[in-house]
Amino acid sequence: MKRIRGDAALSSFRDALAESVKTGTLAKLVFGGPVDASSPKNVTARLVDVKGGTRLQIVEKSPGRDKTSNVDLADAAAALDANLSRYRHADLFTTAGTWRLEQREKQPWNLVHEPAEVRAAPSRSHDREKQHRIGGVDDTPWLMAFGLVSPDGKPTADGKDKLVQIRRFVEILDHLLTDAPRTAPIRVVDMGCGKGHLAVATAVWLARSGFAGVDVVGVELRPALVDGANALVRKFAIPGVRFVAGTIADAPLEGADVVIALHACDTATDDAFARAVAVNARLIVGSPCCHKQVRPQLQAPPGLVSAMRHGILLDRQAELLTDALRADLLGAAGYAARVFEWVATEHTGRNVMIAAERSDVVDRDKSRADALELATTWHIGQQRLAEALGVTLRTGTPAAS
Repeated sequence: MKRIRGDAALSSFRDALAESVKTGTLAKLVFGGPVDASSPKNVTARLVDVKGGTRLQIVEKSPGRDKTSNVDLADAAAALDANLSRYRHADLFTTAGTWRLEQREKQPWNLVHEPAEVRAAPSRSHDREKQHRIGGVDDTPWLMAFGLVSPDGKPTADGKDKLVQIRRFVEILDHLLTDAPRTAPIRVVDMGCGKGHLAVATAVWLARSGFAGVDVVGVELRPALVDGANALVRKFAIPGVRFVAGTIADAPLEGADVVIALHACDTATDDAFARAVAVNARLIVGSPCCHKQVRPQLQAPPGLVSAMRHGILLDRQAELLTDALRADLLGAAGYAARVFEWVATEHTGRNVMIAAERSDVVDRDKSRADALELATTWHIGQQRLAEALGVTLRTGTPAAS
């Protein structure tokens, strides 16, 4: 292993990158740790063969959306160099070794180079078959026990939608945890975990991702589901995951890095988010449903009164406003929050996800002001997360229910 610091580190990394592109030995390049919240979560690059020849495929990844471009090799250096100012670290993987370039705040660049035995170059196919993080041969036994796949690993009729959700969730989590140090253990709490599909999949993926230690806790109110999930974990010797009976209010969140609350009904989502903020979780992920609290309070602003005469549109507006308000309130608490569609509606109608990462660059004052403006515009005087976080909304006159 070789270490280089300062300007020499940056220069050496650029040289190694340029050489890997020139010689075709580049396997993958990953930029992570965005300097500001406006940048994509991470950027990856690899060589692909297209009709016009070999190109550098650059993918800007954010939860819920990816932006892909194929760059001529002559322009590759400039395209990649532009990202060095937007990210705190970059990992270069080639057929012969790895380079990790990192710059902490107010510190010089640091480069670690680790040679490796020469490996075969990866496929350059532009249309590679999608490789799922969950669902390979090793996963078939426990996925069968959940009723999600048949013995040949193919999704069952009843399990295909759940399997799509699990795979997509793990993919999103992979993006969100790009910057999480693999040298440290990670603790995840899944509140309202049901039968435990997602908690088990998360533990399996985290272990494969190289974290030093994995502790995934599934919390479920129904003891029978808890017993069943623990029995499955023991049967298939799945490490790093356990299940406990309890509520969101008494879930063991101390030391949690990631808090998950998928499909928690109505204000249960707010309770989960508030508890996650209270323990300073690194990442909060939720997929809300049953938006009941805000709807009776809504009074449409001028110009939208006629649209809100229709009950279905009022329902959808209540969902939109509730989740937008939650995102702003999380921002006021120091979290960079995104709201996006995480899976197609054909797999679940509850397909809106809120992902919030603890951030030093989020503008708390602006987020708080945005929340207050939103509440005032629609006459929202009460909202559970606002109350839990100590944010007093400007009370409007509730509409008749």
